[in-house]
Amino acid sequence: MGGRKTKTRKIREIPLSEQLSNDELLQALETLVRALKIDLRYEKGDFAGGMCRVYDQSLIVLQKNDSAVQKITALSRFLCRISLEGIYVPPPVREVMNRIEKQAGETEPVFSEDK
Repeated sequence: MGGRKTKTRKIREIPLSEQLSNDELLQALETLVRALKIDLRYEKGDFAGGMCRVYDQSLIVLQKNDSAVQKITALSRFLCRISLEGIYVPPPVREVMNRIEKQAGETEPVFSEDK
């Protein structure tokens, strides 16, 4: 009795910007991350991904197998929490970042202070 082979379908991603493809948008966000001197890694594993500091270096780790939209969403959320003063962010990229930030609702604080 042979195993049944299943076909994997590639899901068509909806473009997040009218001016840029999702791949171009992802590349622009990756460029922003590098301009901020933040290491960006795509790794395989069972984790949600996130931003952390290792010694004095900031690091963002994302799932390698996530779709471009998921990577764009994660990077946008991280970049919205960082000061981008003095760094040029192209208008289509900023528009997507702002839209994703609004969708997130910012319900949870980035840093909480215990008083």
